[in-house]
Amino acid sequence: GPLVVASYGDLKRVQQFKRPLVLVNHGAGQSFIDAPHVSYSGGPGRESVSLFIEPNEIAASRTRETYPGAKVVVCGCPKLDQWPESMSWNREEPTVAISFHWNGSVVPEARGVWEHYGPETLRALVDAFPGRVLGHGHPRIFDSLVTPYLAAGIEPVRDFDEVMQRADIYVVDGVSTLYEFAATDRPVVVLNAPWFRREVEHGLSFWE
Repeated sequence: GPLVVASYGDLKRVQQFKRPLVLVNHGAGQSFIDAPHVSYSGGPGRESVSLFIEPNEIAASRTRETYPGAKVVVCGCPKLDQWPESMSWNREEPTVAISFHWNGSVVPEARGVWEHYGPETLRALVDAFPGRVLGHGHPRIFDSLVTPYLAAGIEPVRDFDEVMQRADIYVVDGVSTLYEFAATDRPVVVLNAPWFRREVEHGLSFWE
C-alpha cells in the first residue's frame, strides 16, 4: 500500500521502499518565487510522489506546473473542520494571542520577527491588554519564548488549538497559523519587519 508523509525529509527517507508515495502539504502551502526550495509547493525532488494533497488551489497550481504527470488534489485544511467558519469574539475586552515564526534562511520573508519586536513590545501589549495576552510560537522556537513571555506577564500557550479556542485577536508574522485563525472570521494583526520585501509577490504573502 501507499506511504503517506507530510514533509520532504520523510519523503526522502521512505523512497527506498519503492511503494506509492503520497505527500500531504502541511500548513497553508506558502512558497517563495525566488527560492525553489524542496520544502515548498512545486519544489524540486518530488518526482517519486504519486499523489499530492494540497491545502488550496494556489499551492496545487504550483505543484501541477512542476509535476504535470502527478495527481494533485485539494483538501483544504481538515484540522479547521472542528472550528466554525465564523466565530464570535469579544470586542470590548479581547484576549490577544501573539506568536512568532522561527528564522528560516531561504528568503528574508521566511524569517521570524522576534528580534525586531522583542521584550519591549510584549510589555506594551500587556499594558494595553492586562491579563488578557497569550504567548504562542512556532514549535521550533516556542521553548525559547517561554522565559520572555513569563517575564512580561504573558501566559505561554504551546498548543495552537488552545489559541484558537481562547483568543479573540491573533498577532503574528507570516506563518500558516495566520491564515488558519483568519479562516474563523476573527481579526489578525500581521507583524511586519524591515527585511520583508513588499515589492516581492510570492503567493500567499500577507502583502497580497
